[in-house]
Amino acid sequence: MVIGLLSFFLIPRTPASSRFLTQKEKEAINAALKEGWTPDSEEEAFSWRHAIAAFTTPHVSLCDYIVVSLKLPRYSLTFPGSHDVCHVLPLRQYDL
Repeated sequence: MVIGLLSFFLIPRTPASSRFLTQKEKEAINAALKEGWTPDSEEEAFSWRHAIAAFTTPHVSLCDYIVVSLKLPRYSLTFPGSHDVCHVLPLRQYDL
């Protein structure tokens, strides 16, 4: 929440009022905005082939492996007995 409040005051409202852009960059951004350019204005069709390719790259697979190998032991320690079948099956409230 603190970062959100700080960013409200620190991030410039317009490209012209930014301190980190050069004058040439400010002019290029203003010209693009006047033409109505937005990142979404470039039409690109959705393709499942591209979506699947993004998730099957070696980089993503390596990140998946790292995340799973780091989280699995943690959750095994956090929830002891969660691997036990008895916790998965519904138990009767009153065992007569």
